[in-house]
Amino acid sequence: MRCDGEVIGFIVLVVLGVGVTLAFVFWVLGFPFLNTGFSMVFVSGTASRSGDGWVLDLLVSNKGTREGSIGYVKINDVVCSLNITVLDHGEPRRVFLPGGEIRLGPGEFIRLNVVVPGDVSGCQMVFTSGQSLNICLRTLDGQEACRLVILP
Repeated sequence: MRCDGEVIGFIVLVVLGVGVTLAFVFWVLGFPFLNTGFSMVFVSGTASRSGDGWVLDLLVSNKGTREGSIGYVKINDVVCSLNITVLDHGEPRRVFLPGGEIRLGPGEFIRLNVVVPGDVSGCQMVFTSGQSLNICLRTLDGQEACRLVILP
């Protein structure tokens, strides 16, 4: 019959062995549970003159492994109502934010076009040439990606 010290020692060794094995597996696989969320990054953001306003052209990509949804847009830290043209796989469609949502799959790129001031309402901004616009897209799960665009 074994004494209590030997049993406790054996249990400690088994627990340590399992812990070291799990740590090694996570290290080899690159921590599979830590970086699986939606991640949004602007690839480019430009503004060009168009008639009596400007066209903001934003190329957005999802670098994560899950689908994400853009819920609203802030311009210079003010939530604005926007009528955005989304070019998704070459097919243009209009999305009104907030209220609608723009879905972005894993590894997917989309192009967003907004005409200011024509497509912008609800934020009472005056747009002028040379103005800096800090455009932030906010996802429904609370992540935010921003890009500074200067109106020509």
